[in-house]
Amino acid sequence: MVMKKVVAAVGLLCLAGLTKADVMADWTFDTSAPNGYGTAIGGITAENGINADTSTASGFHASSATLWSSPQGNCGTLHSFSADHWAVADYFQFKTTTLGYKDIVVTFEQTSSSTGPSAFELAYSTDGKTYFDIAGDTYTVGTTDWSSSSGTQKATILDFDLSSIAAVNNDSAVYFQLIDASTAAAGGGSVKTTGTSRVDDFEITGIAAVPEPATCGVISAISLLGACGLHEWRQHRGREKI
Repeated sequence: MVMKKVVAAVGLLCLAGLTKADVMADWTFDTSAPNGYGTAIGGITAENGINADTSTASGFHASSATLWSSPQGNCGTLHSFSADHWAVADYFQFKTTTLGYKDIVVTFEQTSSSTGPSAFELAYSTDGKTYFDIAGDTYTVGTTDWSSSSGTQKATILDFDLSSIAAVNNDSAVYFQLIDASTAAAGGGSVKTTGTSRVDDFEITGIAAVPEPATCGVISAISLLGACGLHEWRQHRGREKI
């Protein structure tokens, strides 16, 4: 009975390690607060996550007049990552490592001004050069107000389960881009140079890779040896009392 309980407990511990999602990188922009002018901005370090220190956000626009800024975020947070002067193929980018992890999930919040872009694509790369569309199509961005009085705007939360994409698992460098995919404005008409789109709480999570069978085997063997020893000791004690 003792050995069965130990084996069952070890099995549960091994399985438990497979289901817990860890945050690898999370950009809230409350500390980094991006700000600047020009075609590009970079070096925006993630505020949270086990790989926060080595995870960076950036952006690129064709227009050198682009203003990168950090206005009000969702849920009444202090900052987000925003830009104007949008053109098709302009993007926000996020880079992290997924070493030791699989079943990657990307979650973020995004909204545009009425004259900002209405549609984006989420793409990934493992070399920073060749990108592949994740969503299979564009996703729509609305004009939801993120003012502090509006509270959490769930409609602006986007969630992408990438567990079927093996390429983003267990890699030293994975890039994600939010790419402008339309000239149509979120509020109707065409995108204007003053139109903005902003993103907040960009989070990358994953589940620890499956432990090698040998690992759980060793743990089980040690546990079984301990259980057998305990069982033998109890039998020995019983014989001494007779």
